[in-house]
Amino acid sequence: MKMIAQIAKRQAIAAVLVIATVLLAGCPATVKPLPAPMTLDQVVAKVNANNEKLPYFKATIRTVRGEIVSDNGKRQGLDLLGLYGYLIYAQPAHLRLDLSKATTSVMGMGSNDQLYWMWGIAPYVGKCWLGSYEKWNPAVGNGVIPIHPRQLAQLLGLDAISTDFSHRPWPALRVSEPADRANILQFMAPVDDHVALMHELWVDRDTNLPRRVRVFNGHGQVVIESALRDWRKTKNGEAMFPHDVEVQSVTFKQTKTGLVPAPASRLRMTFGGADVSDRFDPAKHPLVYAFRRPPEVLLVPLDDVATSQAEPEPQP
Repeated sequence: MKMIAQIAKRQAIAAVLVIATVLLAGCPATVKPLPAPMTLDQVVAKVNANNEKLPYFKATIRTVRGEIVSDNGKRQGLDLLGLYGYLIYAQPAHLRLDLSKATTSVMGMGSNDQLYWMWGIAPYVGKCWLGSYEKWNPAVGNGVIPIHPRQLAQLLGLDAISTDFSHRPWPALRVSEPADRANILQFMAPVDDHVALMHELWVDRDTNLPRRVRVFNGHGQVVIESALRDWRKTKNGEAMFPHDVEVQSVTFKQTKTGLVPAPASRLRMTFGGADVSDRFDPAKHPLVYAFRRPPEVLLVPLDDVATSQAEPEPQP
């Protein structure tokens, strides 16, 4: 009798498992409903509601990983450098990023109204690229500089967007596939004899925060893009800031069969808190964003205007 009871018990358990499997197989996975569709001006307003609270800020950089590819194609990995530093930014074009190891500054980039630059000490880069906005053509791409500072600022997805839609670059709205759950803002401008897509801002439909930025050259090719993750409140609690930013540039080389992608630089930074303060307002404190020639690196002017504005090499 005891054995019969055990068999009956096992049969009952097996039956329950079979029924549960059938029921689960017949139940479709729950999919979160998509938010209501929005118009172009509504999406822009949602993005600006956050970005207008970030006119200028300083954010600490906790970790840096990736690799830099110089103009000769040489790769320099950053994964083991133990870098840290800070990013100071003011909309729309003022930026200073400095990375250090222990007490030594090893890499940086910056931008102000007139100049942009990127540098790294030897053996990592050993150069300082310096260019002027007077001669910069964004439709051409980065040129020899691995990551353009102005594009890095753009890739943070924190610029306020103009609500004058007749102003270049002209915006348009595209809705992604449902699985991607994004409103995609596309910005176009005339390049030579045609209109070209200059950059895209992917806005999450659930949070209304940017999660991807793509920058194009005048031929429809992506030259640099970013992924924005882990959005948290700034120290004053008024705005949201991405604490995980991954940037990858794309370059092209000419071959017999045409242009093909070449080795590219990539950078992933995790941030600490972001401090919004007028101490980083370029109108009040322009020296925060002034170019200072780093010592012991080769200066590489990218145009004649940059050459004329470069400081003499620091004396030991």
